[in-house]
Amino acid sequence: MARSGSQKEFGSIVPVRPRMDDDGRCPWGHDLAIGGCTSSYSHLYDLPVTYCAACRTARRRGAWAELDPAEQTTNQTAPQQGLALIAVPPSRRAGIGRIEVRLDRERLGYVGLALCSVERRAVIEEVEVGEPYRRHGFGRLLIAAAVARAPLYHWSTAAVPDGPARAFLAAVAPPAAIGEPFRCSHMRLAAGEPV
Repeated sequence: MARSGSQKEFGSIVPVRPRMDDDGRCPWGHDLAIGGCTSSYSHLYDLPVTYCAACRTARRRGAWAELDPAEQTTNQTAPQQGLALIAVPPSRRAGIGRIEVRLDRERLGYVGLALCSVERRAVIEEVEVGEPYRRHGFGRLLIAAAVARAPLYHWSTAAVPDGPARAFLAAVAPPAAIGEPFRCSHMRLAAGEPV
């Protein structure tokens, strides 16, 4: 039976960030060793949530959840509830696949990426997060999930034409050549381009 959450009985959307090396700070910059923090559980995300005491003192919500960007599943094994990263493989080797972030199987956003294991190249083709879920860290999580699939590859991104996309990439600072896609011959072949 699907849960609706229409009455907010499972909580509400809180920011999310990739669980990586912990720098001891909340997403808003407070030192947690000084300001303090508490933990709870999000039944909506099916994940622990941390609250920054300094943010609470400043009358901000100060809550966030963390998800390991390397923990990705497939459509067949995806959980029915909670927040999850789903890897959707490309139809052809070195073609464009996706990693989706889903909440209760509803897609909140995705990153399209092409990986070539022969030449160890990776291109972030696009990042899209639904309007209601923007500015909550889902895009940052998707970039981290993409890089986690091939951390030692040479990364680049597709052309970045507009201001919001460029501002997003400036804030996230992925380990990639921004706006200078290096698509190897295998990627071009998978896309049907002449090699």
